[in-house]
Amino acid sequence: MLTFISFFICLIISFFYLNSEIYHLSSVLTSTPQIQLFLISCIPITFYALILILFFRQKNKKITVTEIFLYILSGSLLARSLSYRIIYHLDNFLFNAHSILIIGAILEDLLKLIVFIIVFYISRSQSDNLLKILFLASILGLGFQLYEDYFFILNNIDLGFSNLFSSLLYRVSNAITSHWMYTGITALGFIAFITDKISKEKCLFWLISPCILHILWNSDWNNSSLISSIISAITFSIYISAYSVISTIKN
Repeated sequence: MLTFISFFICLIISFFYLNSEIYHLSSVLTSTPQIQLFLISCIPITFYALILILFFRQKNKKITVTEIFLYILSGSLLARSLSYRIIYHLDNFLFNAHSILIIGAILEDLLKLIVFIIVFYISRSQSDNLLKILFLASILGLGFQLYEDYFFILNNIDLGFSNLFSSLLYRVSNAITSHWMYTGITALGFIAFITDKISKEKCLFWLISPCILHILWNSDWNNSSLISSIISAITFSIYISAYSVISTIKN
């Protein structure tokens, strides 16, 4: 009964945000040039998303197409939409522009983890396959990331083709070590912690480090290509290290 109630509530929230986004999309794209620019701008984000999904499927054949859609939609329609509205209200009523960058990073990572746990529970996935958990959580983070890219395109659709596309390519280059890695590492740390398959110290490191890296990425300290490259390199190293560790564990 609890599973059905959770599933039904998630459906209501998802359809609510889906209808809201369709309405928003129709109100923003009011001319043929805008529609053309929107479709062209979706090409690079679709391209990198497909590459990641193919990688996950190649490395773990147990991931189904249904699960891919489920976790991508959960990341976008649940985690990202909820976090956007919560952060928006906090930004307007509670915090200044500087602190909201830090609070926002914490809230985003926490909500992504909560949504992953709920979807993981509803879908009755097995918690003993840590590699699949890493990839499913990464797919949810990818959905979160794609929503951000989509929102970026809509908010900057009036910049014109050259300005929008150059900014979007910069976003895509940073997407290599963004939300999909943060969410994958965080969820892996949580599940591994409660299943007792890996040392608690390593699990806690996986659980906490993505949030710290996310805060650093959003902070004023990230003010040069060198700093952002260092943060990306650390994120990538942690993800690959976690992948290597769980790949050696028999499920």
